[in-house]
Amino acid sequence: MSSRLTLLFVCNECELYPVLTSALESADFHLIVARDKAQANGILKQVVVDAVLIQQGASLAGRSICAALKRQSPRTPILLFADEDQQPEAYPGIYSILHADAQDEVLTRAVAVFLRQSLDSSPEAHMAPPPGSSDSTAHKSSSQPALLTGTDR
Repeated sequence: MSSRLTLLFVCNECELYPVLTSALESADFHLIVARDKAQANGILKQVVVDAVLIQQGASLAGRSICAALKRQSPRTPILLFADEDQQPEAYPGIYSILHADAQDEVLTRAVAVFLRQSLDSSPEAHMAPPPGSSDSTAHKSSSQPALLTGTDR
C-alpha cells in the first residue's frame, strides 16, 4: 500500500465498533473520529481528509451529515457503513455503501482493505466529470453508489 490515508469516521457510538476501527487502522488509515455533523464539519475545516465514512445508525442523520459534508468538501468521497442488521439507504452524495457485520474480524478487515484499495486508485476515479463532459460512464458511476456487502455467505 502507498502512503497513509486520512479517513474521517462519523459515528455517534464509536465505542460499539472497535473491530471496525481496528481493521481500518490496520489497513494504514489515519483514523479521525467525529461523533456528529458539527464535529465533522469542524474537523473538515482544519484537516484535509482522503475520505469520509459515515456509520449509518438509528439516531445518526446520515442524509443531513452527507449533505453538510459535501458542501464543506465537495470532492471528498463519502461512504456509508451499514451494519449487517441495518438496511443501507443510498442517497445523493454517497460514493459507496459498505454493508457488513462490524464485529466480524474477517469481514471488517476485507472492508478496510477494499476501501484502502479503492482510495489508493487514481484520484480521477473519485471525481464526478466536469459539467458538460461527454464522459457519461464516469457520470453514471459517480451518481450511483456501489454496494459492498459482507452479509452474503
